[in-house]
Amino acid sequence: AKVDPLVYVTTSRKYARIGETVADAFSAGMTM
Repeated sequence: AKVDPLVYVTTSRKYARIGETVADAFSAGMTM
């Protein structure tokens, strides 16, 4: 199945944002 580049970029950005949120929450939890 061929993936549309636009969909790939949008999805990767979405996951990157989720990853940042998780990283922020994790680091915040570690400092508490």
